[in-house]
Amino acid sequence: MSGIYGIYRYDGAPVAADWLERMRSAMAFYGPDGGGSKADGPLGIGHLLHKIGPEDEYEQQPVEGSRGPVVSAARLDNREELLAFFQISPGEAASTSDGRLVGMAFDRWGEELGVHLQGDWALAGWDRRERKLLLARDVFGTGNLYIHQGKGFIAFASSLKALLAIPGVTKQPDLLRIAQVLAGWQHDAELTAYEGFRRLVWAHSLSVGPEGQNKCWRYWSPEGRELVNYRRDEDYEEAFLEHYTRAVQVCLRTTGPVAATLSGGRDSGSVTAIAAPLLASHGRELTAYTSMPCLPPDGAPKTRVGHEWDLAHATALMAGANVRHIAIDAAEYGVLQGIEHLLAIHDGPSHPGDHFYWIKAIVDAAVCDRAGVLLTGQMGNATVSWTGSGSALLALLGRRPRVAWQLLLHAEPNLWFTLKRQILKPALTPALRSVRRFNRIPRSLGRHIPPSIRGWLRP
Repeated sequence: MSGIYGIYRYDGAPVAADWLERMRSAMAFYGPDGGGSKADGPLGIGHLLHKIGPEDEYEQQPVEGSRGPVVSAARLDNREELLAFFQISPGEAASTSDGRLVGMAFDRWGEELGVHLQGDWALAGWDRRERKLLLARDVFGTGNLYIHQGKGFIAFASSLKALLAIPGVTKQPDLLRIAQVLAGWQHDAELTAYEGFRRLVWAHSLSVGPEGQNKCWRYWSPEGRELVNYRRDEDYEEAFLEHYTRAVQVCLRTTGPVAATLSGGRDSGSVTAIAAPLLASHGRELTAYTSMPCLPPDGAPKTRVGHEWDLAHATALMAGANVRHIAIDAAEYGVLQGIEHLLAIHDGPSHPGDHFYWIKAIVDAAVCDRAGVLLTGQMGNATVSWTGSGSALLALLGRRPRVAWQLLLHAEPNLWFTLKRQILKPALTPALRSVRRFNRIPRSLGRHIPPSIRGWLRP
């Protein structure tokens, strides 16, 4: 995707041109196809262009609207709906970029535009009349947006490198945050590896006014939404496939070849199975990459090291004759090389770092093949591949034996895994947690507990 950057001097001072240039230069890799910038008194904003879709040929940012200038890094999934809403003719639609649509949405809805944009995006809009800067990020947080607030100013960028390049900033590592990431605990999505630098959380907007007053709010949440109820299981399947197919289809909008990561699981496998026929209908090919582990020389079985080629290849054959399936062994890549590559991009660690070497190998292969889009099964473990944890037990407690039986039959291919994940684990986990908490009570405190109670609580 493209990148954005900018500074708002809410102390009233004009933005220094060299500050903007430092930010642009630090994240120049976001814009292989050019870009633009604009200074408007206390505001300076910029855009770095990476052409992916056919409409990107007409992308010119910042976009100047009735409220003020807007920059965005956007791939809109509801593009057709927005074109219809703004009454853009079919002849004009082909030359109307996603960035232009974001600008029109800012003019129409102002701070409420977040709920009207679907896809991967991050944006900054300047309301000249209100003297307010709006920053916003898409629902799933695919479009990155970092923020740093200094003395009299706030700066933002798609890359942390741009903020670290601002003169006078203190680059103090947040050791606690780094430890959290390395330990696998990353619940606070706002924090970064540096103190004073943060992310705008997904599905959130931030408004910054004169004198630095700011308001941050969540513009979308799945909670409280109307439940979908159908009479038959087949109706749920049909509705899900309709949404899923549309979600894959809107990601195929590129002038280059389409590629996909393909494991032996249901997540990336289902993406490939949907994308291949869609591309075949237009005479296009899908290149699918599968990571092949380097087998140890001790003759260990394939299953010990997660060998997924056989299942992945079966999926590729089933998906269609237009799937070109390629094995990536990453033999020339090392674990440290993958971690260094990640640090170079994000300026901070990520979990799990030991996987990035083979991911880099796949990305490099896609770049070599000039792929315009690389499809993945991201978040599939929580959606398509999710079989539930304790769903059968909840169904039994809710007096729905038919649903419980179906879950037990279809949840796992292995009966033991089914019983463990659907019945035993959810039933016993609360009790085990209580026992562990009691065992962590200091011995000095435990002596004050009556022996009778102590004996009842001990396992």
